[in-house]
Amino acid sequence: MNRLFSPSIRLSGAFVAALFSLISFSDAVPPNAEEVQILVKPKASMSTAALHAILSSKGVAQHDTIPALNVRIVRVPAHAAANLLDALKHHPDVQYAEPDFVAEAIGTANDPLFTQGSEWHLEKIQAPSAWDISTGADAVVVAVVDSGVQASHPDLAGKVLTGGYDFIANDTDPTDENGHGTAVAGTIAPASNNSVGVAGVAWTNPILPVRVLGADGTGSYSAISNGIIFAADHGARIINMSLGGTSSSQTLQDAVNYAWNKRCVLIAAAGNNGNDVALYPGACNNVVAVSATDSSDLRPSWSNYGSYVDVCAPGVDIATLYGADQ
Repeated sequence: MNRLFSPSIRLSGAFVAALFSLISFSDAVPPNAEEVQILVKPKASMSTAALHAILSSKGVAQHDTIPALNVRIVRVPAHAAANLLDALKHHPDVQYAEPDFVAEAIGTANDPLFTQGSEWHLEKIQAPSAWDISTGADAVVVAVVDSGVQASHPDLAGKVLTGGYDFIANDTDPTDENGHGTAVAGTIAPASNNSVGVAGVAWTNPILPVRVLGADGTGSYSAISNGIIFAADHGARIINMSLGGTSSSQTLQDAVNYAWNKRCVLIAAAGNNGNDVALYPGACNNVVAVSATDSSDLRPSWSNYGSYVDVCAPGVDIATLYGADQ
């Protein structure tokens, strides 16, 4: 069995594969959970010492930050989370406080085999005609904000930049432990015209790997926000996010705005839930939300729709890469 290529991943558009569904704050606390996280943005009028004093009075402490947004990540005992969140929301010196929701992966690839003839989407979007004009630009970096990327994959040889980051383990090794991010990278910019594996849309564009989802396909809004900011600060012109959730978030919107103001183009999955419930960051301002079409230009039943969707693109039975170093 060749575990390098996968023919049957669902893509919400040519650049996006599966997505992630967020659950409510109350549901985000499993019965056996001891701690959850809250995102807090103090107003300029509140000093760091004052915020720490408030948290200390509640028996909790700041765990981490999103420095570019001045958002503090607070870990709190699960049983006390709702009361602390309410207190912070109503504090006059707090701009906002919100749960740090947890995302769950859905719609991942099922059969890691390469199938000839499954790249119909390239003809559909007239990629061969475009390649006569340009096969991409090595100066235009595409950030894959996802589960990481397997840089050692033979069809990504020389395409994955060093200097990415892992916001799950908080280190500089964004290797894919799930496979999803590698599959996404395989639709965007694998090494192409090389008689190996699959062809991508952009042959020469480099990929910046940013890991915000763990081996189990889950991640937090704080990790995703940090990933967006990191990508914008490290040369990405395009930021792809094959993820999303039904809960809106000011932190996530602020991170999107940060990247947008750095002239990044942000693309996200519209959703694979087959309904018109808006998903974020796709539904955030300044993000292009992409839903799927099949080879007949029809919407598959599982692809989302609604006013927040900006564009539709091929996303059914697209051959791509498989890769997870575990």
